[in-house]
Amino acid sequence: MSNLSKIEFEILDSLAIDWECIFSLSTPSSPDISKLEIVDCLQHLFNKGYIQLPKEIPFNRDALLSEPQEEYWDTKYWFGLTDAGCKTWEDYLEKNLGSPVDWSRAWNARLNYKKEEGYVVGTTKKVCLKAFEKLKSGRSDFRIRRKLLKHSTIPGFDATYYKYISGGHRIDFKLQRLKKS
Repeated sequence: MSNLSKIEFEILDSLAIDWECIFSLSTPSSPDISKLEIVDCLQHLFNKGYIQLPKEIPFNRDALLSEPQEEYWDTKYWFGLTDAGCKTWEDYLEKNLGSPVDWSRAWNARLNYKKEEGYVVGTTKKVCLKAFEKLKSGRSDFRIRRKLLKHSTIPGFDATYYKYISGGHRIDFKLQRLKKS
Protein backbone atom coordinates (compact mmCIF):
# COMPACT_ATOMS: atom_id res chain seq x y z
CA MET A 1 0.00 0.00 0.00
CA SER A 2 2.09 2.92 -1.23
CA ASN A 3 -0.74 5.41 -0.90
CA LEU A 4 -2.39 5.67 2.46
CA SER A 5 -5.46 7.65 3.36
CA LYS A 6 -5.08 10.25 6.08
CA ILE A 7 -6.73 8.01 8.65
CA GLU A 8 -4.66 4.97 7.65
CA PHE A 9 -1.46 6.98 8.02
CA GLU A 10 -2.55 8.43 11.39
CA ILE A 11 -3.26 4.95 12.75
CA LEU A 12 0.03 3.48 11.49
CA ASP A 13 1.89 6.55 12.76
CA SER A 14 0.32 6.19 16.23
CA LEU A 15 1.28 2.51 16.29
CA ALA A 16 4.87 3.32 15.31
CA ILE A 17 5.43 4.46 18.89
CA ASP A 18 3.65 1.81 20.92
CA TRP A 19 0.69 -0.56 21.05
CA GLU A 20 -2.54 1.45 21.21
CA CYS A 21 -6.15 0.76 22.15
CA ILE A 22 -9.29 2.03 20.41
CA PHE A 23 -9.57 4.96 22.83
CA SER A 24 -6.14 6.34 21.97
CA LEU A 25 -6.77 5.76 18.27
CA SER A 26 -10.19 7.45 18.50
CA THR A 27 -8.58 10.81 19.20
CA PRO A 28 -6.56 11.47 16.03
CA SER A 29 -5.64 14.96 14.90
CA SER A 30 -8.85 15.01 12.85
CA PRO A 31 -11.74 15.04 15.35
CA ASP A 32 -14.26 14.76 12.50
CA ILE A 33 -13.40 11.08 12.02
CA SER A 34 -16.02 8.86 13.64
CA LYS A 35 -15.38 5.78 15.74
CA LEU A 36 -17.07 3.72 13.02
CA GLU A 37 -14.60 5.03 10.42
CA ILE A 38 -11.69 4.21 12.74
CA VAL A 39 -12.96 0.65 13.37
CA ASP A 40 -13.52 0.14 9.62
CA CYS A 41 -9.99 1.36 8.96
CA LEU A 42 -8.57 -0.89 11.69
CA GLN A 43 -10.37 -3.86 10.14
CA HIS A 44 -9.00 -2.96 6.69
CA LEU A 45 -5.42 -2.58 8.02
CA PHE A 46 -5.79 -5.80 10.03
CA ASN A 47 -7.06 -7.74 7.00
CA LYS A 48 -4.15 -6.39 4.92
CA GLY A 49 -1.72 -7.68 7.56
CA TYR A 50 -0.42 -4.21 8.54
CA ILE A 51 -1.60 -4.29 12.15
CA GLN A 52 -2.03 -7.02 14.72
CA LEU A 53 -3.70 -7.83 17.99
CA PRO A 54 -2.14 -10.03 20.68
CA LYS A 55 -2.10 -13.59 19.28
CA GLU A 56 -4.97 -14.92 21.37
CA ILE A 57 -7.34 -12.04 20.52
CA PRO A 58 -9.44 -12.26 17.32
CA PHE A 59 -10.58 -9.08 15.55
CA ASN A 60 -14.16 -8.39 16.66
CA ARG A 61 -15.73 -5.37 14.96
CA ASP A 62 -18.85 -5.30 17.16
CA ALA A 63 -16.81 -5.52 20.37
CA LEU A 64 -14.59 -2.65 19.21
CA LEU A 65 -17.61 -0.50 18.41
CA SER A 66 -18.99 -1.15 21.89
CA GLU A 67 -15.77 -0.10 23.66
CA PRO A 68 -16.35 3.03 25.80
CA GLN A 69 -15.78 6.43 24.16
CA GLU A 70 -14.08 7.86 27.25
CA GLU A 71 -10.63 6.99 28.56
CA TYR A 72 -10.63 3.24 29.03
CA TRP A 73 -7.45 1.20 29.38
CA ASP A 74 -8.95 -2.07 30.65
CA THR A 75 -9.35 -3.59 27.21
CA LYS A 76 -8.02 -6.66 25.46
CA TYR A 77 -7.93 -4.87 22.09
CA TRP A 78 -4.39 -3.48 21.80
CA PHE A 79 -3.15 -2.92 18.25
CA GLY A 80 0.44 -2.98 17.06
CA LEU A 81 2.30 -2.84 13.76
CA THR A 82 3.34 -5.98 11.90
CA ASP A 83 6.55 -6.10 9.85
CA ALA A 84 4.46 -5.29 6.76
CA GLY A 85 2.82 -2.38 8.59
CA CYS A 86 6.20 -1.04 9.67
CA LYS A 87 7.50 -1.23 6.09
CA THR A 88 4.35 0.47 4.78
CA TRP A 89 4.68 3.26 7.36
CA GLU A 90 8.40 3.74 6.61
CA ASP A 91 7.81 3.69 2.82
CA TYR A 92 5.00 6.25 3.15
CA LEU A 93 7.19 8.59 5.21
CA GLU A 94 10.07 8.28 2.73
CA LYS A 95 7.77 8.92 -0.25
CA ASN A 96 6.03 11.90 1.36
CA LEU A 97 8.89 13.42 3.38
CA GLY A 98 11.66 12.63 0.92
CA SER A 99 13.91 10.78 3.34
CA PRO A 100 13.83 7.42 5.09
CA VAL A 101 13.08 6.98 8.78
CA ASP A 102 16.26 7.78 10.69
CA TRP A 103 17.01 5.03 13.20
CA SER A 104 20.57 6.32 13.83
CA ARG A 105 19.63 7.93 17.16
CA ALA A 106 17.33 5.14 18.37
CA TRP A 107 17.42 4.08 22.00
CA ASN A 108 15.34 2.25 24.54
CA ALA A 109 15.50 2.01 28.32
CA ARG A 110 14.34 -0.23 31.12
CA LEU A 111 14.17 0.98 34.70
CA ASN A 112 13.42 -1.23 37.67
CA TYR A 113 12.65 1.12 40.55
CA LYS A 114 12.13 -1.74 42.99
CA LYS A 115 15.64 -3.10 42.37
CA GLU A 116 17.01 0.44 41.88
CA GLU A 117 18.70 -0.38 38.58
CA GLY A 118 18.23 0.03 34.88
CA TYR A 119 19.86 0.19 31.48
CA VAL A 120 19.79 2.13 28.25
CA VAL A 121 20.45 0.54 24.86
CA GLY A 122 21.11 2.60 21.76
CA THR A 123 22.90 2.93 18.47
CA THR A 124 25.96 4.63 19.99
CA LYS A 125 27.40 5.32 23.42
CA LYS A 126 26.68 9.02 22.86
CA VAL A 127 23.00 8.26 22.09
CA CYS A 128 22.75 6.24 25.32
CA LEU A 129 24.25 9.07 27.36
CA LYS A 130 21.88 11.61 25.77
CA ALA A 131 18.96 9.33 26.69
CA PHE A 132 19.74 9.99 30.35
CA GLU A 133 18.49 13.56 29.87
CA LYS A 134 15.09 12.24 28.82
CA LEU A 135 15.06 9.72 31.65
CA LYS A 136 15.72 12.44 34.22
CA SER A 137 12.35 13.99 33.43
CA GLY A 138 10.60 10.74 34.43
CA ARG A 139 10.31 10.31 38.19
CA SER A 140 11.54 12.98 40.55
CA ASP A 141 12.00 10.59 43.49
CA PHE A 142 14.96 8.79 41.86
CA ARG A 143 18.20 9.82 40.23
CA ILE A 144 20.68 7.94 38.08
CA ARG A 145 23.97 7.30 39.88
CA ARG A 146 26.23 8.46 37.05
CA LYS A 147 29.43 7.33 38.81
CA LEU A 148 28.28 3.71 38.56
CA LEU A 149 27.73 3.45 34.78
CA LYS A 150 28.83 0.26 33.03
CA HIS A 151 29.21 0.45 29.24
CA SER A 152 29.26 -2.51 26.84
CA THR A 153 28.75 -3.17 23.14
CA ILE A 154 25.85 -5.43 22.20
CA PRO A 155 24.89 -7.43 19.09
CA GLY A 156 21.63 -5.48 18.73
CA PHE A 157 18.53 -4.20 20.49
CA ASP A 158 14.81 -3.58 20.14
CA ALA A 159 14.39 0.10 19.34
CA THR A 160 10.62 -0.35 19.53
CA TYR A 161 8.37 -3.35 19.99
CA TYR A 162 8.64 -4.11 16.26
CA LYS A 163 12.08 -2.78 15.21
CA TYR A 164 15.32 -4.63 15.94
CA ILE A 165 18.55 -2.78 15.22
CA SER A 166 21.77 -4.73 14.74
CA GLY A 167 24.76 -3.54 16.73
CA GLY A 168 24.68 -1.05 19.51
CA HIS A 169 25.67 -0.08 23.00
CA ARG A 170 24.31 -0.67 26.47
CA ILE A 171 24.84 1.34 29.61
CA ASP A 172 23.78 -0.29 32.88
CA PHE A 173 23.24 1.97 35.86
CA LYS A 174 22.07 2.10 39.44
CA LEU A 175 19.23 4.29 40.67
CA GLN A 176 19.19 6.11 43.94
CA ARG A 177 15.97 6.86 45.78
CA LEU A 178 15.93 10.49 46.86
CA LYS A 179 14.91 11.40 50.37
CA LYS A 180 11.66 13.32 50.66
CA SER A 181 12.22 16.86 51.84
